[in-house]
Amino acid sequence: MKKMYRPIGVKELDLILNTGCRRYPPRLPTQPIFYPVLNQEYAIEIAQKWNTKDNNSGFCGYVTEFNIDEHYVSKYETHIVGSSKHEELWVPAELLSEFNSYIQAPILISNAFYGERYEAIENHIEKFIQLLELKKYNPMDFSCQVQAEWKMVTHHYIAWVKHDFNNYVCDYDKANLLSSLRKTLVDNMKWFFTF
Repeated sequence: MKKMYRPIGVKELDLILNTGCRRYPPRLPTQPIFYPVLNQEYAIEIAQKWNTKDNNSGFCGYVTEFNIDEHYVSKYETHIVGSSKHEELWVPAELLSEFNSYIQAPILISNAFYGERYEAIENHIEKFIQLLELKKYNPMDFSCQVQAEWKMVTHHYIAWVKHDFNNYVCDYDKANLLSSLRKTLVDNMKWFFTF
């Protein structure tokens, strides 16, 4: 198996989650090539410097990683597009379905970056506080809510980890809620993070 990476935006993450993190979505007509990258450093650079400034990415860049059959991907030439670390494959859009079939699922999220124009920042703070209050007063409802809204939790989890909630909650409550969210998602086989 070979580990590969792909920086993505909000909409693409949602489409991946809809597959149970098993496949990358088909390319749009204006996207003739699928570009997985060969190292995490390059994926982080794209997510951080490009996706966070891109409206179509929702001003957010997620770094995804996956394992794929090494023999299969060896048929694709490695392209260097800048410095030596900028290594990527060029997979024609019509071959993406075949490419997906060689991925050892699940596709995992290893990092996320949020641009200044990321519109969901207020929403993610509000959601975090709501879940914290629900957990305090009704743990069973909390568990049901997290299970029902697992995609929303997945979208926001790294933002919650990175955000300073000191104006809202103490560090202990933040850590406790993050741990409870993780446990609920793990227990329901919806944990798609590398950490």
